[in-house]
Amino acid sequence: MNSEFLVKFSYALEGSKSYHHIKRKVYEILEDHNYKNKKYFDIAMIVLVLFTVIAFLYEVKHKPPAIIVVIEDIAITIFILEWLGRLWVNGNMHNKVIKHYSQARFIDSKFKFRVVLWDIVKEKLDFIFSPMSIIDLLSILPYYRPLRILRIFMFFRLFKILRYTNSISQLATIFVERKFDFLTLLTLLTLFVFVVFAGASAIYVYEGHSNINDKIDNFFDAIYWAIITVATVGYGDISPVTVEGRVITIFLVCCSFIVLAFGNAIITSAMLHKLANMKESNSLKSISQLKKFHVICGFSKSAKVLCRELKKSNEPFIVIDKLPSADLNLQEDERGYKFIYGEASSPLLMERIFLQNRVKSLIAMSSNDATNTAIILNAKSIQPSLELISIVNITKNEKKLRLAGATKTIMINNLSAYIGAGYIKHPIAFEAIERLLIEDKKLIIETIEVKNSQYKQEMTIFELDFKRFKIILLGLSHHHEFVFNPKKDTIVKADDILIVAGYESSIKAFKLYFKYFGSKK
Repeated sequence: MNSEFLVKFSYALEGSKSYHHIKRKVYEILEDHNYKNKKYFDIAMIVLVLFTVIAFLYEVKHKPPAIIVVIEDIAITIFILEWLGRLWVNGNMHNKVIKHYSQARFIDSKFKFRVVLWDIVKEKLDFIFSPMSIIDLLSILPYYRPLRILRIFMFFRLFKILRYTNSISQLATIFVERKFDFLTLLTLLTLFVFVVFAGASAIYVYEGHSNINDKIDNFFDAIYWAIITVATVGYGDISPVTVEGRVITIFLVCCSFIVLAFGNAIITSAMLHKLANMKESNSLKSISQLKKFHVICGFSKSAKVLCRELKKSNEPFIVIDKLPSADLNLQEDERGYKFIYGEASSPLLMERIFLQNRVKSLIAMSSNDATNTAIILNAKSIQPSLELISIVNITKNEKKLRLAGATKTIMINNLSAYIGAGYIKHPIAFEAIERLLIEDKKLIIETIEVKNSQYKQEMTIFELDFKRFKIILLGLSHHHEFVFNPKKDTIVKADDILIVAGYESSIKAFKLYFKYFGSKK
């Protein structure tokens, strides 16, 4: 009977949209660091934790006012509800029931309630005995005032702040991810304990007698002295008075150099590695507000020019590069570019950027063609329909980039040579065009897309009346076929792209007219 009810209840939960919606919202608030509103919850919880700790310190010498007791009761209630919420969103119990029930039906066997129950309990116990869950539970224990010994656990509430500061909590996972460093550090910690115990035992044997060193009354004093010595703190409150004790001190100090030096090196290396990953994660969060954007891979000299022009045009973009920290901060602060610190050729990074299908185009602008090829291949495998543009540093590599999936290649060196040749042949005409396009900020070249819903009948170039708006039609593109200076009787069709030049105000007015003109046809 219990099994039948459990299965029916599980299927009911699986089919309930409101249940999934509520659970998803609770998960986002408690666990999802990418959820935009989570920061408000985190700030509120940090304030609540700090208030309860300050109130506890106040109670040491003062009787707490009634309002503080009430607020502390409310805080404890919130902490309990928070812990229960985390316990709830940690896994899906009904999914396990459905999975076991489906498997039992598939092999025509009996549904075992105890097996499912143990599977669920095991999952929940894993959460309950996780480090952060234990901290949460210990921070709740001081609420039971009659057990005053438990009030020392009040300070565990400070560790709860780790939950609400993602950067600190990420640092806490350093050695979980780097198991080799963790095992090495564990070995050094074992060596540290051995050295401390050996030194404490030796000093206790030689100076533990009351008539030799009155500062070492018991073995705990010896342990305290050994730790202070190995840590090279040297308070001086306990000092050896015998030759043997001083030899032991020299031995401990020499050992401490080895243990502490290796330990510091491992911790520093692991932290630097983790900080690089955190910088990448934080950069990805910063682009979550962008709806449609371009991805520029590599911050080369050409990329800097492209970024400047895109910023002028108010085109959203991000740059992926592994710049030094000083350069990265300079570009972000002074120029306002959005950077992602990471390898542009990393498939994992590409997947995270393309996750919500908000990328308009990808431009590979590394000074190395092999890197550009890897970038194009990764992007093509993740999002085949994406427009992929790549610069070509060496002409012979252009074919390889095309085969990799680049929809457009730009040969930088050849382009510079063509521009130079054009200037030599027609210097006056070239200078005039350069002044118009570069020095005259109001003159622009724009593309106008013709959509199916934009007009009811076919129209010709002549009917569009470009002269009225003082706009020059440079050409027309139809399915990637470009027609320069099309004839007046050329028919404009759906999905055509008009390439025009003119002042920005004129082009804006023409777009409005074009939309109105098409709807009246």
